[in-house]
Amino acid sequence: MTDLAGFRTRILALLGDPAGARYTNATLDEALSQALEEFSVTVPNLIIEEFTVVTTGREQLITTVPSFLNVLQVVYPYNGTATEQTLLDAFYAWHDGEYLALYIGSPAVPAAGEVIQIYYTIPHTVENLNSAVATTINPAHDGLLSQGASAFSALLRAAQMVETPGKRLEDTTNLQKWGQEQRSHFTSSLRLLANGHT
Repeated sequence: MTDLAGFRTRILALLGDPAGARYTNATLDEALSQALEEFSVTVPNLIIEEFTVVTTGREQLITTVPSFLNVLQVVYPYNGTATEQTLLDAFYAWHDGEYLALYIGSPAVPAAGEVIQIYYTIPHTVENLNSAVATTINPAHDGLLSQGASAFSALLRAAQMVETPGKRLEDTTNLQKWGQEQRSHFTSSLRLLANGHT
């Protein structure tokens, strides 16, 4: 899996600045973070959690899940040895400020000791970016993420150049145009992924 240093190298190559003379690591990392956020909304990281109920009740606080994008599916009651599971149609999920909270709307009320299986999504990570310990994206999407990050890098730099005395307006305009074109390609590719095309 590609780590932060690997992505920086690829992004700089796309920007035509392999030595990193024009783009700082701070700019590259912010651009990669922005591209990763957009990528994660389209192709989120799926996690399956098995939560053992501590306190009986319909409202359950899942303290093992501090953040999430979306809850896709809830199985209750979950039995790891059963051949068929009960998918819940009626549940509500929200973030209580610290953890994932669930309201179970099934006829049965979750009792202490029972297990609830939760399918939820979280943002992807890149090893060493924002202290992440692993890269979670499919290596087949490294190029797409690098393209998105190069677009955001160019747009960030163009914005900085506007504020720098002595910079030619034409250079800023060309860089901004290139960045917008790359961002458009990135967004179009994300739409294809969202529609099931790879």
